[in-house]
Amino acid sequence: MTYRSKASNYEIPNFEPYNEIKNGQCFYRALFSVLKHFGVDVMNLLCNNVYYYEFIHALESAESGIYNDYLGLRECRGMNYSDLLLKSGITMKQFSDVHDLTQKIIYAIDKNCPVIIYIDCFYEPIRVDAYNKIHITHSITIFGYDIEKEVFNIIEHDYVNGFIYKKQTLSFSDIENSYRGFVEAGNKDISTYFEFKHDLIDDANWNYNTTFMHNYLHNADRIAQGINDLESFLTNYYLNKKDEMHVESESFNFVDLSSRKILRNHKMRNFAVSSVFKENIAIIDLITQITNDWFQVMALFTKYKVSTAPNKKLSVDKCAENLCRILENEKAIHQKIIEYCKVKLVQE
Repeated sequence: MTYRSKASNYEIPNFEPYNEIKNGQCFYRALFSVLKHFGVDVMNLLCNNVYYYEFIHALESAESGIYNDYLGLRECRGMNYSDLLLKSGITMKQFSDVHDLTQKIIYAIDKNCPVIIYIDCFYEPIRVDAYNKIHITHSITIFGYDIEKEVFNIIEHDYVNGFIYKKQTLSFSDIENSYRGFVEAGNKDISTYFEFKHDLIDDANWNYNTTFMHNYLHNADRIAQGINDLESFLTNYYLNKKDEMHVESESFNFVDLSSRKILRNHKMRNFAVSSVFKENIAIIDLITQITNDWFQVMALFTKYKVSTAPNKKLSVDKCAENLCRILENEKAIHQKIIEYCKVKLVQE
């Protein structure tokens, strides 16, 4: 097939993976590389979200291949992506159900506009953990092409929980198949293709700290309800069932899965809170303790799986201490953040 392009091969100059923050949803990880390339602080993106706990049921989580109920940490955006990026001087064009995908990507790259697309890893050969095995919704960044070899230059990791993203290549046909596989799975009406261009002047009057604080106060009731969900989770799935806790039990699987899922977003929350409230030692100490305790819970459950009987009880008891402390610290940090935000926003 013949493609129209300004060269037989081209890469956007100085485009590199972003691995300083090794967690977060894949669209964020894809977008981090774009922000890095344009010299934009990723905290602009991280501080756009506040987070709240919520029970997530099987039907809600089936899209990501998880069919068990769990307690998750949901995000609530302050601004949509387009408006947020405009504040940083970046224009984002988005499209759904793109049929001339390869040519469209080439056109964008020729204009030095990186592209992010949604794909299904089931159709992506370089993802050996998922290829022809499991359907996983994913996002990849594309920054170059080689028409003779019929490959795109992309930023990608090797497996679903991999922290390190690197430069790789994926064929035109594999890009088409992976994208089309996602679109055809009931996603024709949502945005699945994004182009980015840094051609505007940053809004000097915009401050991501203010955005975060307004967003937090706006969602304060939802965050408080999430803390109630956390308390119900602790009581109903752990404290009342400690004696029944064993590998493969309902309670074990629920808490084990919840801790891993919460940590995925909690690390992003930690970056945001630590940045916005860096002047408030009490808030920083609380978010640090919460983060450390969630890591301890996940580690204890990992240890539990290989421990002998006496050590299993120690793990369960220690985990209960961590979870109770998390609950108390979540209640405390919520009140402190509300008080801080109200004072700061009045001053502004």
